[in-house]
Amino acid sequence: IDPVVYYQYIKNNWDFYMGAFPRYKLLTDYPRSVLTDTLNYYRPNVEGMLVKYENEHFRQTLWIDWTSRQTATARENFLFGLSGRYQTGLFFLSHYAMMLHNAGPAVSIEGDHIEDNGALAIKAGLDLSKKTFLDSLTVNVGGLMSFERVRTIGGWNTPKGLLLEFHAEYKRFGVINSYYNGEGHNIRFGDRFYTSKVYNRTDLTWRPILFKNIEGILDLSFHFVDGVVDSQQAFGLRYNILGSKKIK
Repeated sequence: IDPVVYYQYIKNNWDFYMGAFPRYKLLTDYPRSVLTDTLNYYRPNVEGMLVKYENEHFRQTLWIDWTSRQTATARENFLFGLSGRYQTGLFFLSHYAMMLHNAGPAVSIEGDHIEDNGALAIKAGLDLSKKTFLDSLTVNVGGLMSFERVRTIGGWNTPKGLLLEFHAEYKRFGVINSYYNGEGHNIRFGDRFYTSKVYNRTDLTWRPILFKNIEGILDLSFHFVDGVVDSQQAFGLRYNILGSKKIK
């Protein structure tokens, strides 16, 4: 059980969190290449701080997440990052960045070195949701770059690649397609499929349960990588125990 205990301060367009708070809807818009979606299951809470500014056209988020506290034997790990989006009319521009700081334990280990591992994704696209009968329709193109180094051993390794994405949703059904072409990446908290040079993922979703305070979603995922087609299935159930807000 992961306890949720945090302080939240809201004023005008600002929103601030400190403590152990859910990452859902705060960081879940990150591309899987930068922050894998399995974090929602294995590390559902952020343990740190987050500040967000948002108005009609612009949103910016800055955060830090402590993943391991340094002791005599445990390493010091923390993630920090920022993300944002600007939209005017149909056009939008978004960015997502993350860096992992991986330092050793308080008692030094011979041959151990501090590691830095991060990624940056920038996207430009069109939100056509209001121009069609669909509830949601977006397309975007962008770039992915990762940053990796072992201090005192070598310099930065910075592979790059192209991202293409499509998302459509109508009533209870949705389809998402993500395509990558470029150099392979070693992003510690990103989806491991992006170690490949060419990768395509297609998600088909269905929400059979959708009421005011409860939502169930079935996700069928198809992975096309290195000439192999693989698939996985997931079912998620979310319930709002407070009952004051409708699940969207």
